Amino acid sequence: MKYYIGIDPGRSGAVAAIDENKNICMVHDWPNLSVKGVAKGNSKVKRIQHLDQEAGFMIDQVNSFVKKVYTPDEPNVFCALEKVHAFSMREGRNVGMKSTGDFMTAYGIWIGILSFWFSGNLEFVHPRTWQARIFGRLPKGTNTKEKSLLVARTVFGERVRSLLARKKDNGRSDALLIALWLRNEKRQKLF
Repeated sequence: MKYYIGIDPGRSGAVAAIDENKNICMVHDWPNLSVKGVAKGNSKVKRIQHLDQEAGFMIDQVNSFVKKVYTPDEPNVFCALEKVHAFSMREGRNVGMKSTGDFMTAYGIWIGILSFWFSGNLEFVHPRTWQARIFGRLPKGTNTKEKSLLVARTVFGERVRSLLARKKDNGRSDALLIALWLRNEKRQKLF
């Protein structure tokens, strides 16, 4: 059996795994621990400690899944990480230095985790690439977060009713659809 892991790496992102039959094997949100009551001089240290705890949780989730299904004889677990970059003010985004730093730190943590497990079976995919393949002929003007939820609910049906019940579950739907994109890409290369 082959398994496909998709990762939406943002702090509101998720990790999801499906098998070759599109059965959902795992879905986890990035835990996003809050930093409350931090003294001003100590806030950077506290943010880093919380990011370490969040990353530790995600490492544990990926490790425990891979250990269950990995076969050393033949590669059977593949992973795709959504390719991201920091936004600048010129791109029309009002993103602060702190949130950009946190986001890129989280992304770097994912690369570290995944490089350990997947070296040759890790793919970086631009959002436009997987969305173009998965969203197909949906109208261009529709919000990508709404499209993601709609398509994931359609493809995975009843299996995701509770997983994708809220609007904010788009990180989960993105992770599932990135895994689906990877599955489809790998299957095309076999034939």
